[in-house]
Amino acid sequence: MSSPASPSHFALFESFRPFWARALGGCGGPFTVQANPHCRGCVAANESILQGLSQEMDPETRATITRIIQGCVYGDLATVVPGGGAPRVRPVCAFLQDDLTLLVPTHSKTRKVAEIAACAEVEICFVDSEHWQVRVAGIAQVEESADVKRRLMETTLSPKLWHGFFPDGAEDARFILYRICPRSFEWMKEWELSYRRVDVPS
Repeated sequence: MSSPASPSHFALFESFRPFWARALGGCGGPFTVQANPHCRGCVAANESILQGLSQEMDPETRATITRIIQGCVYGDLATVVPGGGAPRVRPVCAFLQDDLTLLVPTHSKTRKVAEIAACAEVEICFVDSEHWQVRVAGIAQVEESADVKRRLMETTLSPKLWHGFFPDGAEDARFILYRICPRSFEWMKEWELSYRRVDVPS
């Protein structure tokens, strides 16, 4: 999760950095939610993902991608600035799901909200402690289910952290949750110079 430019918010994040790394094994850690029908445009995408990955991704590849993402405290999310076309990258907390979509929470005041509204095509990169990296290119959709938000708040991170950003809980209008529906996965070990790649049929 990224934050508005507030010193108190940054201090709150930093205070929980060791907690994330130790207790969760990274933001890609233990919380999972199945594809949700309230996620606009994601139902067909998730069905395609599951069908495509069953055809294209062998169990070893899936296990490798999952291991790398779950071993990371943050992912670096890239979006495009509206109009100018320049990229913008920031660290975010991303929760890997059973169907290999990613849940990314954010605050409504962050710049990524307008950027994703203008262009939903994003990429998020993960690098673990052993220098394995995964790049996930996909479409970011707004996850509207309050139940999904509530479960995320109840089972990850810390109540103090969540309510520091969203005092009204899962119903807080400032709580924006994205579900990134992947279109491709690329992964490699550092210095391999070329990525292995799996495309997700559309």
